[in-house]
Amino acid sequence: MEDILGQEVIARSCMTKSRELLEMLESFELHHVDELMPQKTVSFEGGQRKTKYKCPQGYKFDPDTKTCRRMSIFEIRDHERSNNQGADTMRGRRSGSIIQRAITMMKRKNQIGTSGFTGPTSGKRT
Repeated sequence: MEDILGQEVIARSCMTKSRELLEMLESFELHHVDELMPQKTVSFEGGQRKTKYKCPQGYKFDPDTKTCRRMSIFEIRDHERSNNQGADTMRGRRSGSIIQRAITMMKRKNQIGTSGFTGPTSGKRT
């Protein structure tokens, strides 16, 4: 019985510690950090060593201090606008290529069986 009671006491003490920890976390206020260390990756492109730095979202790499600095509201807004504009441009190019492909396929479909078409689906087998 002592082992069972001992385990109960340990479990209860762990639960109280976890409750205290949760209360501490809830009372802890998150502050924005102005500078972070970037994630550093090294690659070898063209036989030369190249170091790349990656910052989390909302931060921008500062080459002078080699840290990630928090972007201003205006920089974030400009990034969002340029990302949306690039997505719209790519969507337009993609739909244009799809339309062009559909026109080409219709032309091929209409040329089957005519004497001018010498493709693999001309209808004649040699």
